[in-house]
Amino acid sequence: MRSFYAVFFVVGAMLCGGCGTQSKSPTGEPKVIVAKPVRPADLKDFKELLGAWEVIAIEAAGKPVPADRVQKIRLAYVFSELKTVYITRPDRPENTATFMVDATANPKKLTIKLSPPVRAVYEVEGNKMRLCLMVDENPNAGFPTGLVSTATPKTDLLTLERR
Repeated sequence: MRSFYAVFFVVGAMLCGGCGTQSKSPTGEPKVIVAKPVRPADLKDFKELLGAWEVIAIEAAGKPVPADRVQKIRLAYVFSELKTVYITRPDRPENTATFMVDATANPKKLTIKLSPPVRAVYEVEGNKMRLCLMVDENPNAGFPTGLVSTATPKTDLLTLERR
């Protein structure tokens, strides 16, 4: 039910555009708080990421990680309606961060606001997602240029399945 209200709010903000709500300023005068509109392309991609995703395959720096190791890691990403992502692994503390998408880029870009920020490109097809993460130590490496794992700059390609 919570996701319904959050999506309703986001859609309402998008459709409303310049609408806002009123509150009182410190002097008692009404002031208008304007909701920032959401671009339709971002809303579409935001919705397609929502939910829990389990990593089912990994290529690290251009080399496949053995399937039994991937299963043992049990890495998962959960994207919430509040633009929050939870990255979980049973053997490590959960990472929680906000995320942004750029649906106008090709491939689509995803930024996870950790320290340092995680830059990635992705595509969703049905219940599968391919997510290529920039893991190079060079802070100026930018985003991966495609959905492929490479040794230089170092990128990891994750294949995820919706749970």
